[in-house]
Amino acid sequence: MTKKETKRNVEQESIDVLICEDDPFILESIEHTVGMEGFKFRSTESGKEALDIARRLKPKVILLDLMLPDISGLEVCRHIKGRPETREMTVLIITARGQDADIQEGLTAGADEYITKPYSPRALCKKLHALLDGLEETGK
Repeated sequence: MTKKETKRNVEQESIDVLICEDDPFILESIEHTVGMEGFKFRSTESGKEALDIARRLKPKVILLDLMLPDISGLEVCRHIKGRPETREMTVLIITARGQDADIQEGLTAGADEYITKPYSPRALCKKLHALLDGLEETGK
């Protein structure tokens, strides 16, 4: 299979969840949690790559850290919610920034939900199921 064929197959892949987290230990934990729940997912440690994956693969939900090495999660959220082709995606921010002002800033940027670290994997699963069930009910 050529590199071009591989890329085309990845672009046609359907995913439920895009995970954008730069801490490898937290990323592994989220991947494990999401995978054990049976969701199809892709992961990245880069905000720029998250934007690219979101445009190409159209995930239903994006789990997004705010503190990323290239562009902030807030900027990623604003870009996603500001573009017609991605604005319907559900963004769930998972971050260590838990002050009221941080939460308000995330919601103002367009996040649909906000969870602070440390978080319970069970609570994450419950929230993720609720978000995806809500999307199915609205036909998104």
